[in-house]
Amino acid sequence: FHPTSSRRAMASTLAKRGLVRWRNVLRPELCAALRAEAVAMLEEVSRPSLSAFWHQLQRWLLDPVREPKARHILRAPLTSAVQEALGPLAQRANELELNGARLVELNYTISQPGAPAQAPHSDISPLQSVPRIVTFWAALQDTDLAMGPTVIWPSSHRLARDFIRKLPEELQKPRVVPEYMYVEGQLQAVSRKGQPILEEQLEEERQQSAEAAAALLNAITASGPKEFMAMATGDVVAMDCRVFHQGGANISSKTRVLFNASFQVDDVERSESTDSLHELSPKINGFTYHCLPEVAQAAYRTHDLIRLATKT
Repeated sequence: FHPTSSRRAMASTLAKRGLVRWRNVLRPELCAALRAEAVAMLEEVSRPSLSAFWHQLQRWLLDPVREPKARHILRAPLTSAVQEALGPLAQRANELELNGARLVELNYTISQPGAPAQAPHSDISPLQSVPRIVTFWAALQDTDLAMGPTVIWPSSHRLARDFIRKLPEELQKPRVVPEYMYVEGQLQAVSRKGQPILEEQLEEERQQSAEAAAALLNAITASGPKEFMAMATGDVVAMDCRVFHQGGANISSKTRVLFNASFQVDDVERSESTDSLHELSPKINGFTYHCLPEVAQAAYRTHDLIRLATKT
């Protein structure tokens, strides 16, 4: 935890380890209000209704959550409680030398009892050096190991970057050409360059990608001690989105709720924000700017959010 470290030291820690922690960032009463809003939203989308059906459809098809059983990502509206909470998070972003970064994600991440552990993953490619996207996670209740806190592999973004760069060039880039195309009226397997190939060659390519992805995950999970985001109410963790992490299995009888906001230093085309394993496994969803349209359109910067918080 870094209660009083200098900006430069904290920014250096984030660059090297991919995470920084703070204690007691959000006051307990605010955390209780945010958690109540999240639980009310979860109850609303759990009732039989058209909006609930739409939520479940998006959840299974579009949401970036892995292992969606008993897990939900709910986009947070800009209520007075949310505005108040964003102020301290934006201040911490500035402390990490992310001054003027844009808010690109705002939601509640919910893990209910029985939620299985996710596979280790990163939210954007470790090959992406700029712009940086950093997620701030705030615990809205005391979170112990039984509740399945997020597990983080420190410095895994650097290890993954070096690993991927050593792969054959064709495995470092996502396949932009479909595996099958119509050639002279016949559906035909094609190479990454769109040239007809045998089905056996396509299967070999798939096998190489799968083996590279498995080797990368093995290297990450064997890289050293992992850290658990077991936190007290109001504690905050900032995580570089290139870092590998996973939601743990919630084997408790309690629902775990996180309030999270992601900040992006500079603008970037969505097509450039790819999952770290997208190059190796195109079926894995990439990072999405998961916030309500009105929040995305407002394009809030850290200084805007600090001002908003002072008005609540």
